[in-house]
Amino acid sequence: MNGESMDMIRAAGGYRDDYFIGLDGVQRYVMPLFLIVDTSGSMKANHNIVQVRNAIENIKVYLSKHNRECSASVVKVSVLCFDDTAHWEGFMQEPALICPDFTLGQMSSCMGEAFAALDSKLSSEVLIRKGDCVGYKRAVFLLLSDGHSTDDATEPINRLRTNKWFVKGTRIGIAIGEEADTGALIQFTGARKNVLQLNEDTLGCLETVLENVAVVASSTNSRANDLDMQMDFDRCFEMSASATAGILAEVRRKYRAQLGEDLFKEC
Repeated sequence: MNGESMDMIRAAGGYRDDYFIGLDGVQRYVMPLFLIVDTSGSMKANHNIVQVRNAIENIKVYLSKHNRECSASVVKVSVLCFDDTAHWEGFMQEPALICPDFTLGQMSSCMGEAFAALDSKLSSEVLIRKGDCVGYKRAVFLLLSDGHSTDDATEPINRLRTNKWFVKGTRIGIAIGEEADTGALIQFTGARKNVLQLNEDTLGCLETVLENVAVVASSTNSRANDLDMQMDFDRCFEMSASATAGILAEVRRKYRAQLGEDLFKEC
């Protein structure tokens, strides 16, 4: 990559209408999928963490097939867990290589530390070097939590909202149970309608919901054009939140009969 190309990428916050040459010689974009998962001790209830693990195994199968067959883009997966600390269980890897341990921690839920860890990775220097590519599609960020942050997440989420990789992405929250801090998830996604609330009657659908949302969002962003990186942050955040709502509408349409009428009510 020449210096002029790298300058263009940095000026655009890490995005440009370009491609990278994959190992098979095909010119492709990369679509990053970030799964941010609450692994505090409370996630043991209702087999929540087991459902998350099962969903990720199913997601890996679909995304591996996508990467083999899609000539336009490949998906790279990252998993960030948080309990009494935040830790990466895989970063910008091929889907088949993702194997998160998901060992549950204490009852602490350091969501703020997780947001800070995510922000530290969302830069051209880190992603482009690690992903070994030039061109990117909008990233998908999926945040799952069943409780409240035990640290102060205000400053980290404010920093994220000034990061173009994050602002431009598709942001979806899944509130697991009635005790989940939907306010924090709404701040993360930018819109109330982009947070899915699972209640007592629908907790058993977590595996299916996570799998379907991740697959639809990844497929949609793999085909989508980039947003205009020249617009201001607030407008970009608003537009990407609107695009996310469209993705969730597609999930509702496709899976309403399977998952039930009440599953996707706004929290």
